Amino acid sequence: WVRGKYESAHMGKAYGFAAECMRAGLAKGEAGEVLQIFDWMPVAAVVGAKRKVFCCHGGPPLDWDLLKEPVDERKSVVTLIEEVPRPAPCADVGLINDLVWAQYDKEIKDWGPNPSGSSYVYGRDVLERFLRGHRMDFFCCSITSVSSGYAEPFPGLGVLTSGTETNSSDFSSLAAVLHVREDESREPELFEPWGEAMGSRLARQVEDLLEQVGTALVKRAL
Repeated sequence: WVRGKYESAHMGKAYGFAAECMRAGLAKGEAGEVLQIFDWMPVAAVVGAKRKVFCCHGGPPLDWDLLKEPVDERKSVVTLIEEVPRPAPCADVGLINDLVWAQYDKEIKDWGPNPSGSSYVYGRDVLERFLRGHRMDFFCCSITSVSSGYAEPFPGLGVLTSGTETNSSDFSSLAAVLHVREDESREPELFEPWGEAMGSRLARQVEDLLEQVGTALVKRAL
């Protein structure tokens, strides 16, 4: 699981996760400690037997050095990520911000301003150069929900998945994950929207998990 744009203390408070923690029984300070876990989450992953698939929530960092062919191993995106000290809050600009907030745009060639106001949008040319420079051949992100569960904005180069988020924004959307097999073949798996019973069961599981986290925090305090 890699960190997304909502996995930060600020977004957790703004979009109700902190309130959900407190409804599950955590004190305000304890909920704040839970939100700090986001700063320890991985922001990207390289998967596959040959390490050819790059995964993150957003997009390639806005750094021309990362588009050189080939990229100096000492300056590769993997090296830069490994050098980030933890905990690592998501700043308004920079490496982590781009990896979780950058968004693709099929209409542009290089980079452009992001309508969200955070990070930037990137085109096919940026993605091609990023993958070639890092000797990879596929890119997987989940920055935008799509009703079909997944999409291929840049066919042959990358896939956009909606993660495991069904019923996104109150629409009956599918969800998807991308399976990468040992032979490097890739296949998305789709998930149907949850019914009311499944949603209620998941909500109870989340509440149980938050209660366990709260109990662990109390024990640690004692």
